[in-house]
Amino acid sequence: MAVFSAVRGKPRLNRLPGLDTDVVAAGTTAARSGNPDWIYYTLGSNARVGDCADSQGDVAAGDALLAGLPTGTDLGDTSVAAGGSLTLTATNPGGLNVFDFKRLLSARDVTITLDGGGDAGSVFVIRVQKKLDLRLRSKIVLAGATVAGNVIIYSEAKCRFGEEVTGVGTVFCPHAKLILEERTNWQGALVGGRGRVELRDSGTLIHVPLQVGP
Repeated sequence: MAVFSAVRGKPRLNRLPGLDTDVVAAGTTAARSGNPDWIYYTLGSNARVGDCADSQGDVAAGDALLAGLPTGTDLGDTSVAAGGSLTLTATNPGGLNVFDFKRLLSARDVTITLDGGGDAGSVFVIRVQKKLDLRLRSKIVLAGATVAGNVIIYSEAKCRFGEEVTGVGTVFCPHAKLILEERTNWQGALVGGRGRVELRDSGTLIHVPLQVGP
């Protein structure tokens, strides 16, 4: 199992020694099926990942930056029904695009598309005030030349991605738990703060570095 902490805004891999893990080409897989003690780390409090404590100040700085960005497109309480879709299209192709949610919830089999408008420089910040929860087999996909390194998903409260969810981007959850359920497939990085970061049974995390701040 591997997790990523923030060091001056750049995700850094911290391997957890002594755990039953399988490292696969270009990524990391959690492989402790059936074990109730999920593979996890708690920033700064586990001796095996004590160096994560060094990044705590950077997590706080990133939190202040992301929370303080100008108001973006206000989507309020958004709940996508089973089998539905939501497309977020860059209003500023090649620049910063902030989408503000009070809550972002999905039922199962939902597709969220980030469309960069044909410009690979488009940066997406999905900013959630309360709860971010994507359910079974939902996915976040890229279109219009968007690249995973330019996607930040930020929540001021709990972040949960359900079983078999597929997604991309740096997930930044500094105030609460960040949970990727069983058999998730994520390309990006996981950044925690005071809460626990969990990549559960048979979940796969492929590191895609963050290309933009914080």
